[in-house]
Amino acid sequence: MKYEIPRMLKQGGGAIVNCSSVAGLIGFPGVAIYIASKHAVIGLTKTAALEYSAQGIRINAVNPAVIDTEMVDRFADGLNMKKDDFSTLHPIGRIGRVDEVANAVLWLCSGKASFVTGHSLIVDGGFTCPVMQQRFESFQVRFATPTTAMTHIAIQEALNGKPVDWMEKVSEEQYKRS
Repeated sequence: MKYEIPRMLKQGGGAIVNCSSVAGLIGFPGVAIYIASKHAVIGLTKTAALEYSAQGIRINAVNPAVIDTEMVDRFADGLNMKKDDFSTLHPIGRIGRVDEVANAVLWLCSGKASFVTGHSLIVDGGFTCPVMQQRFESFQVRFATPTTAMTHIAIQEALNGKPVDWMEKVSEEQYKRS
């Protein structure tokens, strides 16, 4: 961006797409420096978007998961694995292709994305979905007050398709269940 932004300011605008990774959204043990660098790309993207959007420069990022590249070949070799072993990490059932990431970049650079700036577009075949699902399933909250208990019950009822009366008082039994 050091060289792109001054040129785009002179020409009246443009679009920049930085390459981060799903590693910029979540963490993995043993690769802290890589994770930190990818988180930094997302932060830099958002900050630059705030600073230059009014001057006609849209700045976004893509966050691919495992993509069929030489980097993944080296990574798989280092782990004594086959590249296809990474397919199980993606709910879509395969690793991504370079052209799939390229198409996301092209869209972000196109006029079809003219209102998109400061965004990190996930191109991951569902890679991050199970992570969020596991976090949600393991997330347990203990409610300490009747107000939060009532909210919890109302959310449960809404998720089960029952009508919700937010003003309804919580019975002792409902409070204990929450």
